[in-house]
Amino acid sequence: MISKTLLKIDIIGQTLIIGGMLLYFAFEPDAFFIMLLLTFFLLGFWQFCNGLIQAISYQNKKRIKYILVSLMYIIGFAALIFFNSGFTKAVNDLFTQVLIGIYFIGGCLGLAGWYYYNTYRDLSHVEHPRTFWDYEF
Repeated sequence: MISKTLLKIDIIGQTLIIGGMLLYFAFEPDAFFIMLLLTFFLLGFWQFCNGLIQAISYQNKKRIKYILVSLMYIIGFAALIFFNSGFTKAVNDLFTQVLIGIYFIGGCLGLAGWYYYNTYRDLSHVEHPRTFWDYEF
């Protein structure tokens, strides 16, 4: 069983990172892409570290699966960049760059959403389900 305190810290940290990105976008919409990349990096680092801690400390199967999927995603992303810069000069222009963009944005959103949902679900499934705002911090 994962510690409720660790789950609370995890969900609050993720929410602050995502909320900070949305708040920054509200005031500086021109720099959205740069902030999106920074948010993906920070959120991915936060989620990977917390997932690794929970996978090692508590042997949580969902977190172990997340760590393995994240590592496969990073290897796949590195392979796409390697193929874009090396072997496929004929297809190097637009197609591969669009593929990398879709893979990066879609993969980051998918993994971040999956981890955030699982963290919230683990936190809210106690004896009697409550809302997030009912928790004592």
